[in-house]
Amino acid sequence: MDKNRLKYYFRVLLSITVIFVIAALISKVYLHSDHDLESDRWKIDYNQGWSVYYEGKEYNDVDISKFKLPRALNKGEYVTITNRLPHNLSAVIDEPVIRLYTHNAVVQVSINGRTRYSYGQELYEANKMVGSGRHSVNIEPSDNGKIVAVTFMATESSSFSAFDDMYIFNGNYMYQYELVSGKIPFTVSVFIIMLGSCVMIITIIASIRELKFLELFFAGCSSTLIGVWSLCYYGYVCMFDVSIYMSSIYEYIALYFFAVPMFLYFKNYMENTGSRRMKRFYYGILIIQLLADVVVCGLQISGRVHFPTTLPYMHVLIAVEIIYVLALLIKNAKKGDTSSKAILTGTIIMVLCIFTEYIIYALMKYLGINITRFKGFAAVGALIYIFTLIMAFAMQIAQRTKIETEKAVLYRMAYTDELTQIYNRRFCEQFLKSLTSKHMDYGIINLDLNGLKGINDTQGHQTGDSLIEGFAKLLKETFDGVGIVGRMGGDEFTVIVEGLAGFDYRRYIEELFEKMADANKKEGRFIYSTSYGYAQSTEITGEKKGTDKESAMVYGLADQRMYEYKRTFKSNQ
Repeated sequence: MDKNRLKYYFRVLLSITVIFVIAALISKVYLHSDHDLESDRWKIDYNQGWSVYYEGKEYNDVDISKFKLPRALNKGEYVTITNRLPHNLSAVIDEPVIRLYTHNAVVQVSINGRTRYSYGQELYEANKMVGSGRHSVNIEPSDNGKIVAVTFMATESSSFSAFDDMYIFNGNYMYQYELVSGKIPFTVSVFIIMLGSCVMIITIIASIRELKFLELFFAGCSSTLIGVWSLCYYGYVCMFDVSIYMSSIYEYIALYFFAVPMFLYFKNYMENTGSRRMKRFYYGILIIQLLADVVVCGLQISGRVHFPTTLPYMHVLIAVEIIYVLALLIKNAKKGDTSSKAILTGTIIMVLCIFTEYIIYALMKYLGINITRFKGFAAVGALIYIFTLIMAFAMQIAQRTKIETEKAVLYRMAYTDELTQIYNRRFCEQFLKSLTSKHMDYGIINLDLNGLKGINDTQGHQTGDSLIEGFAKLLKETFDGVGIVGRMGGDEFTVIVEGLAGFDYRRYIEELFEKMADANKKEGRFIYSTSYGYAQSTEITGEKKGTDKESAMVYGLADQRMYEYKRTFKSNQ
């Protein structure tokens, strides 16, 4: 068995092993049954038996997961909830920890009147955003049976009107439980961050040579921002020792700036429509989005208006952008663009997933309906969307490659001599005009095959074609990298040399004659022989210098000298 095949089998075996290990780890960490998640070793339900104190009213013996305040709390408003800890808590669960969630609120937890935990007061007094996130309050063995009081103070308008589920966790398994219960959003979020980061790094390197890969860079940037938003939105980033405040900052920035690379990705789709109206809308929306990002960030930094207050307005802007993208894709899809159809499908799925997630958020915030156990829709929708972007880009690259290949074939057909595969008269004439228009110095060597007519008459045109092909090959070998080699028709050839500094045509002519001599020793059907003439643009002066007539004059001068050489050659035979 050869080494290459051994390497191939080794790579396959290594890939299978890596996939198996990853699958085993995923099954070990995530794929627990619902029975395990509800086991007492993880947590105990702490939703029943609460008393709620709000605006002078008291609500007793309520299920906190189902309770709804009369209205959403506005900035500076308080609500306090109290309950008694189980008397046998230490015997039921190890290292007990109360886990609670706040939505833009300062929180203070006390046990029997003594403060055990607080968050957000300093941020609120400094006029900073408090943010939203999970909090952990440790319970001591001596706390069994004591009264727990939790006070929430809203820091933004319409902060919340309901409470999340309340549980007492086993502190040893708390983070493991959250990972297992939220395996879908967590895994998808981390995956699309890694995917987007890899795509960005690869495309930055690739874009140095091919700017078309910038489009995929924007897809990678969108993927990374969506992943960061998802990881922060579901609260998992706090597991990596990130504060609730910074997690909230990352969440809003990722959400607000996601639209910029997303819009830049669709630039080519906008241009493909050929619609001025779509173009004006495109740049108008993009400019508004950039200005909105700058303004809301400035307001957040100054402390005048925080991100949660600007969120409804940004939701409207994002909705407008999604509608525009859908219209753009539909317009391209009607033209038969396959990539637009793929992205359209992915975008619709993402919109539906995000809409579902927003409905869950709105029900919680405005109606007090707590269904936070249903989560992960936005992350899954984002994953599908990113895959369709990458797939569509691959389709576009394939289509562009096909078009470029067809153009290259047509170009070769238009500017290449069919017999010799060197440039034809049309290309040479255009090239000379280009040099003249740029006022560049150049030289022309015209060459004419000696004896072609006699070979065609005596040995046939097939042998004559072999002579032409062989001579073209010798010309290419001699002047490769020096000048443009072309066939002007029949037995006439030309070499156009761009720039005359250090160019000695006699040296190259001598080299050509040496190559012909070597070829003649091997060739028994005919003899390679040529006449040549050389002229350069510096020989032309006066009014015709730099005009379209200049190249014709230089070419004519080289032709004249070639025929003079030819007459001398014939007279010496």
